[in-house]
Amino acid sequence: MNMFEKATKMQLRWMSPQGTLDVEDLWNLPLKTTKITKASLDGLAIELDRELKNNVSSFVDGNRTSPQTMLNQLRFDLVKYVIDAKVSENNIAKLTKEKAEKKERLLGFVAQKQDQELANMSVEKLQGMIADL
Repeated sequence: MNMFEKATKMQLRWMSPQGTLDVEDLWNLPLKTTKITKASLDGLAIELDRELKNNVSSFVDGNRTSPQTMLNQLRFDLVKYVIDAKVSENNIAKLTKEKAEKKERLLGFVAQKQDQELANMSVEKLQGMIADL
């Protein structure tokens, strides 16, 4: 069972400055925010990471993983997955935008060269081209 299926079956929730969040809400959160009253993926991940590092059930019994720790690990893994997916999407969008801008610039240069070519043609040649239209 994948982690999203597991989380939805368990009705896993996250506490945030904006209230309770479910799995679908993660996709609508920004990667970062500067407002302490707003939830962000980075904020959730930092808090979960802190909880995971500080949560040890027992060093004596050999059971260092409580059920709550396992839930927090799943929460963390889901948040991290969404972060990675959104960062990847942002990188792809940025590259696509850069390529489109470069293509537009190159097309502008092509148009300039074509205009130069036309400007350097003789009047007779230009009139012949007009007549062909």
